[in-house]
Amino acid sequence: MTFCTKCLNLVTHNLPYPPDNGGLMDIYYKLKSFSECGMDVILHSFNYNNRTIKEINKYCKVVNLYERKFNPLLWFSLKPFIVNSRRSSKLLQNLIQNEHPILFDTLHTTFFLSHKILNNRKKFVRTHNVEHIYYKKLSESAHHIGKKFYYFSESVKLKNYENILSFSNGIFAISLYEKIHFNQYSPTLIIPPFHPVQFNPGKDVENFALYHGNLSVEENQKAVEWLIDDIWQDKRIKNIPLVISGNGAPTWLKNKIYNSSNIKLLDKLKTEDILALVSKARLNVLPTFQNTGVKLKLIVALGLGHHIVVNKLMTEGTGLEGVVPEATDSEEFIENIILCWNQKKVSSHILAKRENLFAQYLNNNHNALLMINYIFKNNNNSFIY
Repeated sequence: MTFCTKCLNLVTHNLPYPPDNGGLMDIYYKLKSFSECGMDVILHSFNYNNRTIKEINKYCKVVNLYERKFNPLLWFSLKPFIVNSRRSSKLLQNLIQNEHPILFDTLHTTFFLSHKILNNRKKFVRTHNVEHIYYKKLSESAHHIGKKFYYFSESVKLKNYENILSFSNGIFAISLYEKIHFNQYSPTLIIPPFHPVQFNPGKDVENFALYHGNLSVEENQKAVEWLIDDIWQDKRIKNIPLVISGNGAPTWLKNKIYNSSNIKLLDKLKTEDILALVSKARLNVLPTFQNTGVKLKLIVALGLGHHIVVNKLMTEGTGLEGVVPEATDSEEFIENIILCWNQKKVSSHILAKRENLFAQYLNNNHNALLMINYIFKNNNNSFIY
């Protein structure tokens, strides 16, 4: 493999350290891989939630930070709030200080994608979801009426806004489903999520089942609620200890967990603590009710975990189908739990399939080079891999 120096403007919706959710993991480990492949990155980040720049500096040539505007009046705009709140004239001024390509990471950052001053620039977009579908599903899952209205409003605005992607030279989608969707706007390449995982299933297995996820997200709240009400009430698996691991659970969900027998919540955990739990659990259970994007929790479980049970929506269109038991309904989910729980070890055949995934399809540096070659394909000194 040979490297050559290139430079890229990368615009992100938040400073990606610590990488404590799926979207920020994708950005952080993509940035790390770009650096390892010899790419110079000029990072433009909207910094909020008290994130740190120290760990980011070593992967960037320059880091520019911008303020995200939380003015409630922005909600009355026809533009989505997640986009409009990331409007910064300082960002535009910094982008025109050089002629390097621009990668807008997530639709959130694309306020200036169609700006006439950038008409002659090479511009690309990394998508993490079909955002209007994702927000519609969040609206359906939310318990609070105010959140339901906000997510639904954003969904409508995002659907109308999405055609801004036609101003890009290319799109990097995270799954086959999204590639098909986004091809209508610009040529689209599938690049799976960037992640922190090396294939290394844990050796010390403990007898509990685990669900892990950010419990402040309505989608994950719905998954936990389903596990408690529809799955762990079944007498065939009720005696299997279930651990719910994640931060930010609302009070109603905490109460539901505390009032359930043989189920406990572990919160206020660091990322490394959650990864350790994934590697120790005899069984990872990962249902979802949104077939948007690719769930980082599944990639983590494939790399570090033992037995895994999912529903079809978790793997559909992700390139990860057929590696773990996929249930189509509650009964099949329960049957798969029983089947996996009664097996002492994951078969060597399945482990080999997982290891091959990380060597090829989920190889961070390989995927970074695919992106770099695509962005710079019209340059004479393209990357070689």
